[in-house]
Amino acid sequence: MARYRPVLCTIWQDQNFQKMNKEQKLIFLFLITCQQTTESGIYPITIKSISDETGISIPIVNKCLSVGIPNIMYDHEKEVVFIVNFLRYNGRGRNDIIRRSIELDFGRCKTGLWKAFQETYPVHAEFLENISITNPISIPISIPIPIQDLGKSYQDLDESNNINKLIYDYYLGKIQPEQCSKQRSLQNIAYHLGTYSKQDLEIAINNYNFVSTGREPKYRKDPANFFNKRKPFFFFDYLKENYIPQNSSGGKRLGKILV
Repeated sequence: MARYRPVLCTIWQDQNFQKMNKEQKLIFLFLITCQQTTESGIYPITIKSISDETGISIPIVNKCLSVGIPNIMYDHEKEVVFIVNFLRYNGRGRNDIIRRSIELDFGRCKTGLWKAFQETYPVHAEFLENISITNPISIPISIPIPIQDLGKSYQDLDESNNINKLIYDYYLGKIQPEQCSKQRSLQNIAYHLGTYSKQDLEIAINNYNFVSTGREPKYRKDPANFFNKRKPFFFFDYLKENYIPQNSSGGKRLGKILV
């Protein structure tokens, strides 16, 4: 962990930086200067930590990282960030010490973001290529980030937060589970809304409601677990295209998928 990190004065004239909204700029500056930074630019950090340090609400941090910030890649499942050009601007000193630091980072952070690291820094790929990366993930954020996806307004973020809440409330009304982790549920719903529509998730809830009929509330999924972020996704089997109608005891039956 370095005691200081340089920030070039020209960052304010950088085209990518100028296209960010103020939340994205603050998150970016925090991620390149916080105490958790490492030589590789890959390090673990939670969305809650970013929110706590920047004062930006968790839903907006989550939305910014999901939409994309130039040169920032975030593994939502492992809660690890990759600052794409970090090593290029901070990797000064003896090569053997820098390489040792990268090896240590690699050992601490098991994430598919290392594939992007190797593509960004081919000179360092050779000594990492024989080290196995467990459970690589697909990375939803590409480089460069499409310009039209940047600069989301407060209105866009508010609308997204409202959709999360609507789906959350819809789940509670239909399923009525005993356990309910509200904040984690809203975060997980926001995570999946990048791939699935509100209607997709409501259909999944309807289908799960059908098979849950008659079960005690304690056996009904907490919405945070129904919309879990670790594969396999629990709700995936209840999407319209995957759902096999069942009776409440779990047995298959002929019937129409709930829509």
